[in-house]
Amino acid sequence: MCLSQILLGAVLIGSAHPDATRVRHVEVVGNLRIPAVSILHLVSAAPDKLFDPAATRADLGRLHSMGIFQEVEVDSRDAGTGYVDVTYHVTEFPLVSAFTLEGINDALGEQIREMLRKEKLEILPASPLNPALANRTARAVRDFLRDRKHPNAEVRVVRQRTGATARVTLQINPGPRMEVGGVHFSGNKGIPEDELRKQMKHTRRASFWTRWGGAGRYVPEELTSDVELVRRYYQSRGFAAAAVGEPEVKATYVSDGIHLPIPGLYGSNPKLVVQIPVVEGPLFTLSSVEITGDPKAAAADVEEILKKVQAPALYDGLLLDHTRQKIADALGHHGYALARVELAQTIDPDRRSVSAVFNITAGNPVLVGRIEFEGNKRMPDKFLRRELKTVEGEVFDSSKLDASVLRLNKCNLVKEISRRDVALRMDEGRNVLDITFKVKEKDRQGIYGTGGTGGISGGYLGLIYTAFNLLRLGETLSFELDGGASQSNMLLNIAGSHFLGTPFSIALAGFNRFAGFNVANIVPGPENMIRVLSRRTAGGSLSGAYPLTTKLQAGLGFLAARDHITGEDQQSPAVPAGPVNRSDITPFLLYDSTTGIGPGARGYRVGVSHALSGNMFLRSLDSTSDSFQFAGYLGDPLSRGRNSFAFMVQGSSVRPHGGPPLFLDRRFFPGDESVRGFQGGGLSPWAYVPDNSTSPLQPAGADMMIGFASEYRVPLYGALSGVAFVDLGWTHVSPFEASQLGAGARLVKETNGLLRASVGGELRLQLPMVRQPARLIFAWNPLRLRETIRSPSSLLSLTDPRGAVRFALGNLF
Repeated sequence: MCLSQILLGAVLIGSAHPDATRVRHVEVVGNLRIPAVSILHLVSAAPDKLFDPAATRADLGRLHSMGIFQEVEVDSRDAGTGYVDVTYHVTEFPLVSAFTLEGINDALGEQIREMLRKEKLEILPASPLNPALANRTARAVRDFLRDRKHPNAEVRVVRQRTGATARVTLQINPGPRMEVGGVHFSGNKGIPEDELRKQMKHTRRASFWTRWGGAGRYVPEELTSDVELVRRYYQSRGFAAAAVGEPEVKATYVSDGIHLPIPGLYGSNPKLVVQIPVVEGPLFTLSSVEITGDPKAAAADVEEILKKVQAPALYDGLLLDHTRQKIADALGHHGYALARVELAQTIDPDRRSVSAVFNITAGNPVLVGRIEFEGNKRMPDKFLRRELKTVEGEVFDSSKLDASVLRLNKCNLVKEISRRDVALRMDEGRNVLDITFKVKEKDRQGIYGTGGTGGISGGYLGLIYTAFNLLRLGETLSFELDGGASQSNMLLNIAGSHFLGTPFSIALAGFNRFAGFNVANIVPGPENMIRVLSRRTAGGSLSGAYPLTTKLQAGLGFLAARDHITGEDQQSPAVPAGPVNRSDITPFLLYDSTTGIGPGARGYRVGVSHALSGNMFLRSLDSTSDSFQFAGYLGDPLSRGRNSFAFMVQGSSVRPHGGPPLFLDRRFFPGDESVRGFQGGGLSPWAYVPDNSTSPLQPAGADMMIGFASEYRVPLYGALSGVAFVDLGWTHVSPFEASQLGAGARLVKETNGLLRASVGGELRLQLPMVRQPARLIFAWNPLRLRETIRSPSSLLSLTDPRGAVRFALGNLF
């Protein structure tokens, strides 16, 4: 039943009651499930209370807002001198006895139900029937089907009432499954058809690869949006009077030129062909650009913005619109929050010219009034307010408001918001601008899966327990327990921001780790399945960071741990004997402008660190290390940002401090986490150790490594995406360090300073519980190690694999 059919009447018989009329009796009629006392608790009328007709009418809206009444009425009757009886008549919505789907098979029905559960639109049995919810559910199912290339899908809500219950059925007619087979334009002379098709964001023919990601669907609303994009593109190319007509959509058979007997690929099914008429008109020139009104304090900024619009020049409607928005932003930056900028364009068809005038009404600067938050039920305002750059009582500045939104998104206290979630309301009485941030809290507690590849230690799986604001300090507490074939890890971490009211963020962690390095099995062979050394580490760390800007922060980390390394090589100078207490101190600098995840990631990340390592509290140093990483995530303009490029350049070096050699556990053993076609530790230089009883060849570890990785990321379908990649890796170790592995040890020079490369592709599935992608990797190694080493007794072969097919969890970068 629609809202217009719901009776919200107030029948006040004898409404001309004297002002001193009192209520004698109040009753509720028609309620079946809801106790009368619960209803009377929500209304204003009560025995011996003054009767107020206006308050009684307001009761109607209050009762209806409960969402359980189909009809609500109230009437009053004279009950003698100075008294009235008030009766509330209610008709409850029936309870849903069943919710069914008709017209589709079981498989599609289960997909629809899963979608409704996820969107919280499922109609649950034993709940009151809500007509508005039922209509929203029907629209969601229709859109779901249209997204899956059922362009003519129709969904109807049918309610069969029996007494106090009702059976709700969605009668679904999905129609034939068709996709867009072609988009054509008529009347276009100045701009080629292919160029116009590229401007359409949604409605287009799907290629073999993109059709799995939902491309090729036809949704009328999306076609309307695409037509507007085409019209705006014409205006950006000088066609000021261009008009784009109503598209004509026909179903026809389209030959793809490919005939493969594979279900679901190209076939002879009918497809939709879209024909879009265009009236281009002549090219126009922008003859002049002027402003009217007084930009006041923003005059210099407005003048600088207008310098970028040249006249006379070819007309560009998009440039003018962007300029209007920039002027509005400049006014907002100077406090004119209510400023209006209107763009007036006068077209002269005879001269084929356009004159543009920006009409500015700046108004007066306004002060920021109250700053409030909505949606934070458990998170106190004070933890959110400290992230704001906008301050109550100061002159409004739109750039500070944008910075506040950015800081809220990076503080890890609430889910991501945008400017659309910020409400501005002018209080004319106080002459201030009130600001309300509409936020959504994160789950307070949760248990998640985790996993990844750990280089030489192999893959791992585990669980993470997180608690958010558990101590009411705005902190994040986590406990991680994971393990794999060669490692286990237990970590307790607590992190918080604005330590003691300062901008500092701190993190305190305690850990207990075990790793067994099977460095000898990097080269396959039964004789190499030997654990060379194992390492057990227990300790804690404390780190702090200070935000220099919203994107740049400087920090310092301190680690204190107790290491115990055992194995066959414990007599080597490169392996410390017995338990060792050690400390690391690491200053770092991090710039991070990234947003989004997976194919949707955009921005840049740059990190630099310098670590000092030695005994407890660094009374003496044994090594220093430096690292650098630069990663970028860019949208592909040819796909209108749907696909993306990602790349990473990283480098690390470690050096011994003083006379002792570089301990083996301080060296790098890079492998598949750097170049995907190699095994864990497979990029290490090698040493010849004649006294090694198992094999004279042993990975020496690296003291320097440089890596480069590039990816082209394509979303395919839902959480599934595809990646094409190229990886490069280079490692180096000092001959002196390699000679420390045993008596007579020497570096195998052919393995040092060697460039390796992998090319290939991945299929990635973002796992909701693990919160990381599962990756199926196909790699081929065009640059690899292929050497035969001559020893006194035999020839030894060192050969990297030609390629690899492997599974991994977690992002590479």
